[in-house]
Amino acid sequence: PNPVLLCIDRPESTSLLLNDACRCYCFDDDDDKVIPFVSVETAGVFTRTFCDFGPSFEVVDEDGESPKHILLDHVQLVSSSDDDGNDVIDVKCVEEERHDVSKGDYIAFTYSVNDNDDDNNNDDENTETFQVLNVKNPTSFTVKRQKSNNNNNNNNDNIHTIISKINKDATSFSKLKIPQKISFLSLSECLVKQHHDESSAKQPIFAPSDLDKSFDTNRRNAIMSSFTALNTFVTKYERLPNKYNVKDEGYFKRMAKFASIRESKILPPTDDDDDDDEKELLMEYICRLNPSLKVSTMSRSS
Repeated sequence: PNPVLLCIDRPESTSLLLNDACRCYCFDDDDDKVIPFVSVETAGVFTRTFCDFGPSFEVVDEDGESPKHILLDHVQLVSSSDDDGNDVIDVKCVEEERHDVSKGDYIAFTYSVNDNDDDNNNDDENTETFQVLNVKNPTSFTVKRQKSNNNNNNNNDNIHTIISKINKDATSFSKLKIPQKISFLSLSECLVKQHHDESSAKQPIFAPSDLDKSFDTNRRNAIMSSFTALNTFVTKYERLPNKYNVKDEGYFKRMAKFASIRESKILPPTDDDDDDDEKELLMEYICRLNPSLKVSTMSRSS
């Protein structure tokens, strides 16, 4: 079983306690294997989500998509050895064929099938793996040949033999999906980092995912601070703010302004745009939509 704790529409203090509890529970005496924690809070059409999958979460497939095969034009040797002693090869796609690789990705070439030639098979144990060193443009990039611990003949082939074989028999290449470890911050760590780490002003801990509106920094900060203000109001007065009460609205907006300064490390703008966003959230918070309908923020892994 793979248990996950889902916390929906709970106060920040409760989310902190539950997240810490998930961090304290480890599987198989492994300190890095904890119960994944997901917290979702809704306020009208606005939603924020926090995810903590532990300090060492393994991602096997980052996007769930089948690897795309890119048609190959040719490869050529750039350098017989880089600083680490690896062979560097230039890879060129066919004209108007764009690759989808980035620096650090791993690729493997696909060879044409020849029933009379066992050397051209595509078995995993015989696959040559290359790592992308540099992307020159959408149709070309450089790679280095990965050293392998397998005792197969392919790994012992001379680099010129490998290049000759690729140019002769390879028809395409594809990006390999390599399992990777991702370290998540706990909610308490995120809040401490957000409030006390100066670098968080340049690289926010919480990131927007509403692509239609997330590029508006002022609106994004206003929505984030409004969630904090709503939690602060409930904690202080032990009730939800009355959206038709002028005093409650004033308290709520002042709390949102303070939260904006504390979280973004910058003074909020003096115009009324932020007030409109805060008032919109205040007028709609009582509505509870399905959290999956609109996610405005999510935690950033460390």
